[in-house]
Amino acid sequence: PFETQATLQGSQIAPLLAMVGGTTALTDAAGTVSASAAVTGRLDRLFASSGVLTVSELEGQLRSKPLTLLRPGRIRFDGRQLQVEEPLRMTLGGFSIGLAPPDADPDDDVHALIEGRIEEALTFLPPGRLVPWRVEGPVQARVSIRHDADRLTIAGDANAVLEGVTREGQELARGVRIRAHVGDGAIEISEAAGTVLGGPFSGTGRVPVSWVVPSGVERMLAGRTPGPVEAVVSGRAEMALTRALPGAADHATGTAKVAIEGRASAPRLQDVDATIDVEASALAIDEMRLVQQAPARLRLTRGRL
Repeated sequence: PFETQATLQGSQIAPLLAMVGGTTALTDAAGTVSASAAVTGRLDRLFASSGVLTVSELEGQLRSKPLTLLRPGRIRFDGRQLQVEEPLRMTLGGFSIGLAPPDADPDDDVHALIEGRIEEALTFLPPGRLVPWRVEGPVQARVSIRHDADRLTIAGDANAVLEGVTREGQELARGVRIRAHVGDGAIEISEAAGTVLGGPFSGTGRVPVSWVVPSGVERMLAGRTPGPVEAVVSGRAEMALTRALPGAADHATGTAKVAIEGRASAPRLQDVDATIDVEASALAIDEMRLVQQAPARLRLTRGRL
């Protein structure tokens, strides 16, 4: 057994993370930290140690984004179980991250409030993961962090607004409001409503968290059962045909009411399979007007109609 107290004053972050076995998501962290710690435990069971960590200063970067502690705090730990005794807040790039004690649920260890921009979060993905897509808008997430056997797990709820979604410069969606629950390896979208392809859209869906978060965070978002390996979406839309058909003449107008059921094995168009039921449509080109007489079904297979 051992008992120790330590004070860090402007110490380098990288060597400290290496000592405690930092995850691959933190391997490029750099900067300095000032903190004090009192720890007791056994040398042969370091991860079962208990103690108190007080962080007073933190300045550095993670994934080339500035990391700054705005509000000092204190965390008590017992093995992998955490308890926030004094709330703390930091910024990472354009994100604000706050840690606080749980509000009510005794099973939760820590509550976190995360606020920022979607485009900022997507910069943490591996290069080329979402090319040629661009997604912009604010996001807010309230999550709980709890000790689950030999690991930490994260679950929570998020709200976002997709101010703009473009692919190769073409706008596909804007003003889409989203409500979602995050956990068990998936982002479950319970509500999505806004403008898609120039018309109103509403739908639900599910996306694997591995598509949108670094691998180190993904492991904490995984549940006891394996997470989904594909995304699914279900929705209804009334879209502008000239937006859905980029090759249409500029002076053409028209709309189509559609119901969509789709799935994708990866975040690439060529990995998307879907059925598109066209319930009604009308298209006018100059003096010619075409009106759909009966419902029709289109199939998208590996990104091709």
